[in-house]
Amino acid sequence: MKIILAVRFTALTIIMLVSQPLVAADRFADVDIATQQVGKNVYMLQGAGGNIGVTSGADGTLIIDDQFAPLAGRIENALKALGGDRPRIILNTHFHGDHIGGNAEFGRTGVIIAHDNVRARLLSQDNLPTSALPLVTFADSVTIHFNGDELALIHLPQGHTDGDTMVWFKQANVLHMGDQLFNGAFPYIDMPSGGSVDGYISNLRQVIRDMPNDITKITPFCAKHTKAPAGLSGHIDHVFYRQLWRGAQTIINILVALPENLQIKRYHQGRTICVTRAFNQARDKIAIPHHVKLKPERFIRIFGDILNRTDRHGGQRKW
Repeated sequence: MKIILAVRFTALTIIMLVSQPLVAADRFADVDIATQQVGKNVYMLQGAGGNIGVTSGADGTLIIDDQFAPLAGRIENALKALGGDRPRIILNTHFHGDHIGGNAEFGRTGVIIAHDNVRARLLSQDNLPTSALPLVTFADSVTIHFNGDELALIHLPQGHTDGDTMVWFKQANVLHMGDQLFNGAFPYIDMPSGGSVDGYISNLRQVIRDMPNDITKITPFCAKHTKAPAGLSGHIDHVFYRQLWRGAQTIINILVALPENLQIKRYHQGRTICVTRAFNQARDKIAIPHHVKLKPERFIRIFGDILNRTDRHGGQRKW
């Protein structure tokens, strides 16, 4: 009996181990790579995860981020459909898996460039092949001259993470912002990886201050590219302040106005707050699409520092 049980257990274990890659592959089975042109020789690919920026021309192909590993073949096919080939240069906007998953494949033949902190964080991950690591890193900014354009890579510190980079195509007048701009959804701020609410806001202020206001196209995280008819500053004010910050403040005001006997279900830094109740009250009042999966607990983790600086009388904190 013991032998039979051992054989059954071993067989089950083998089946589970073999099926794990199949489950991962099935997750992306129906993902197609869509292509949109956003400027002269500049394109955006959408599949699963962060949007991919592309420039293809006489100098070859350059991509910004590469989504998930199982999609590498489909991404390469999309590049070939544009007349390109395997990328000579891969830029990583930050280290999250939905942006660097294809590094291992594309890094075999191309050069990966990213902020210093991206390489440092990837080095801390187990079983990551050398081809997935940035070969060139920078601290503040670097310029790449490619396909007749000038690409300015600019570090945005302590916002979404501590290693975010935006890419400005100067001639095409396109700004690729990665996860430093979520269009129509609350931003995810990875605080354990050096991100912060204040840094995120400060970075957007920097973009408004330093980038030309006549930038015509902005490529955000995981959404269609957005036009900026009111200029760059007006567009970011609309996307971030009207949709996101106002929404956060609405939830915070509901939280701090709750009677003490309703402040239940969640304890956060010395006081209890009814997160779920306030979140559900506020969600329909603000521009959070219902397909956006933002759990109340994540909201509190992200905006907890603001809650701690908001008084019991509903004090306002302007961005």
